Amino acid sequence: LPKSAEEAMTGPHKKEWIAAMREDLDGKARNGMSESIDHDGKEPLMRGKWVFVVKYNTDHSVKKFRARWVAKGYSQVEGLHYTETFSSTMRSTSTRILLASSVGVCSKTGETIKRRHIDVDKAFTHSDMDHRVIMEKPHGFETKGKVDLLIKALEGTKQAGHLWQELTSAKMRDFGLKQSTVDPCLFFIQQGDHWLRIGVFVDDILAVYNNQALFEDFFEFYKSSEPQITCHEEGDVERFTGLEVITTKDNSTITIRQKPYIETMFEKYCVGVNSKLWTSPVGSTHIELER
Repeated sequence: LPKSAEEAMTGPHKKEWIAAMREDLDGKARNGMSESIDHDGKEPLMRGKWVFVVKYNTDHSVKKFRARWVAKGYSQVEGLHYTETFSSTMRSTSTRILLASSVGVCSKTGETIKRRHIDVDKAFTHSDMDHRVIMEKPHGFETKGKVDLLIKALEGTKQAGHLWQELTSAKMRDFGLKQSTVDPCLFFIQQGDHWLRIGVFVDDILAVYNNQALFEDFFEFYKSSEPQITCHEEGDVERFTGLEVITTKDNSTITIRQKPYIETMFEKYCVGVNSKLWTSPVGSTHIELER
């Protein structure tokens, strides 16, 4: 993967990376992420960097080249650039419970229980920035003498996760969903025999429900009510937070495994780094210890 904008824009996949960089900036512009202003050289300027990722399908084919312009938030000063930073993420046990509850049919209505994966595009840039922060222009797209005044939160800023969680949680509650007191990233609503359960993991949303109309009402409200959120439904859940989800055609059985994550870690740390393979988890070399 490229380590800089220059490497991405001159490498073998420069066409794909440039398109990904433009897509990221266009999405942020639609959300009104920043305002271009002159810089007098006196006010502290936050730096940024490009992060490049290749997303794969379950069959390991390339799904998408993704580039993100993020802030180097370590240069922010508490009290001047941010105050609150805390944000929670959904527990792994909550994810497993949600997926387990999506199997079979509802005993009361006889409807097949369904699950859907919702992906929020440029999630953090939907939240209003709470402090004044100015930042350099994205590398490869600079304008001489100009910098960006952040209007919306940006990935990498210390308060981005906190501001996004406040916004998305408020949207859930406004629809009528109740927030769990055990896991603040879990929400649920019951309308007669119909129910909807939501789990939020940053910009990935897992929805489990037994009534299509209720889910569609929620999805329309979530993306259309002010402030509008750019998101799309990715259909049945195949991958979620590093888990691969496999279900039978009749929805009677669900299997979750971390094979893609394990393979990614193996390729990252074991292949091509002169690793010595052993037939057992622990090497057979005998070591004598002296008392």
